[in-house]
Amino acid sequence: ILRSPEENALFIDLRDPAAYQASHAPRFLSLSTEAIVAGNIPANSPKVYIMGNDVDETENSKVADHLTKQNIPFAFIKGSYAAWIDKREETITTGNPENIADQ
Repeated sequence: ILRSPEENALFIDLRDPAAYQASHAPRFLSLSTEAIVAGNIPANSPKVYIMGNDVDETENSKVADHLTKQNIPFAFIKGSYAAWIDKREETITTGNPENIADQ
């Protein structure tokens, strides 16, 4: 389980909403790049941990640029969601009968 010394840290998942709905890490919220750039993260936010978009790396760059300009501290989860799964970290799924973990 991801632990953060900052109790109020934000955990954001940039992946496609359908992928998030199927399976995601606990505490992570699905938020699009557009929503972040539009200012949906307050400038006085605590640290933001980001599960990057592993399909479109440009989305990660846009978010990083925006948060840097806003002086919001952030970090990307190394390896994105695939690495999270490979490390057998906790996930929340919708119950896919094709997924061995959900059987």
